[in-house]
Amino acid sequence: MALNADALTTVASFSQYIDESASTGVARKEQLINAASVAIEAFCSRQFKYVSASSLGVYDERYDGTDQVTLRLKQYPLIDPATNLTVIIGDPTETTTTTLTRNDDYYEESDTGILINPAGWTSGRKSIRVQYHAGFATIPLDLEHATNQLVTDWYLNATRVPMKSESVEGVSASYWETVMPPQVRDILDSNYRDWRLA
Repeated sequence: MALNADALTTVASFSQYIDESASTGVARKEQLINAASVAIEAFCSRQFKYVSASSLGVYDERYDGTDQVTLRLKQYPLIDPATNLTVIIGDPTETTTTTLTRNDDYYEESDTGILINPAGWTSGRKSIRVQYHAGFATIPLDLEHATNQLVTDWYLNATRVPMKSESVEGVSASYWETVMPPQVRDILDSNYRDWRLA
């Protein structure tokens, strides 16, 4: 097993976090880090990693036009929008499209992935195509910390089954508890979870 390119922490960082040798249980640590990274991205409805030498963090997406002034992209922060951001207006079934000019037709808030068109985004289903780069070239420390916390929870509690049972008026039910420990959830909810998509 090896770490995925989109892993949110490293074996060395996690090993230091739990005060254990980085050479101990490497395959298991890599597997848990990969799984925790996927779980955190799913929980946050976002992808975090940007790797310039690959397609990781490169997006080509269609959005509905709503005549609103703002358009929120699914991924952020934006990477070098001056060269890595293209906005094309036109119905996906039509061959005629218009490429908008940055700073003339729209501008962006790179940290939040919001595109602002003072004239409003043309109404239409999937009428806006956005090609862009987004993510973190270096994972922020608090996000890495949250990942290390989640991996620690799984690493140290491998035999614990996260099931909960309840009984109401003689009817009992069992269900899986959330995979996010409260301290991990607090960091993600405060700084990274995309509440528009949650």
